Amino acid sequence: MTRNHSSRCVQLNLAIGECAEFVYQLQAVPIQSLEQNNSTVNWSRIQVEKLLIVIERSYADQLDGLTIDYSEDLMGGSFRFDNPHATRTCSCGSAFDT
Repeated sequence: MTRNHSSRCVQLNLAIGECAEFVYQLQAVPIQSLEQNNSTVNWSRIQVEKLLIVIERSYADQLDGLTIDYSEDLMGGSFRFDNPHATRTCSCGSAFDT
């Protein structure tokens, strides 16, 4: 895997959802903070072109095969998640059950 020379990466997490079991969370975080805290042990790293995505390993089963797409329409832009492990998704587009 090539090292991303950017100072930030995208952290993908799952949290307890209100309208479904889980909700996706995307956050830009400094790579340096992950390395300084020695927390990279718990993170899987995925390089997509120039974008580094980090995922907590404990979520690997729920996120395996996940496709993330960004699109814009008349209402604005948003991320869309397609998870093959989701048994139900919420109309909000970012929450799901397994």
